Amino acid sequence: FRLGVSKNYEEGVIIMADLSTGFSDDLGGFDSWRIAFATEITHYPIITFRSGLAFGGSYGKSMSLGAGFKAGPVLLDLGMAYRDGLSTNAMKGLDFSITASIR
Repeated sequence: FRLGVSKNYEEGVIIMADLSTGFSDDLGGFDSWRIAFATEITHYPIITFRSGLAFGGSYGKSMSLGAGFKAGPVLLDLGMAYRDGLSTNAMKGLDFSITASIR
């Protein structure tokens, strides 16, 4: 189950909220509730900034930061997330992500 809402502002800011749960914890899923809040700043033509907070699910508390870069048809996306904690002192894990695509 997933329920999400978002609001797009004219200044190039998107705010999102998402409520989700799974039906089993098989294959990397989770069967507990998770609520997440995120923001994306799309005001600048070359770079996009993203941040988010989530509570519940398989990781407990998590915080994420990311940026996307656009250079012609090439898109580069970088992300980082603290797992099971909201600071470097409290976290139990760290995720990194890099994605490159051509449009």
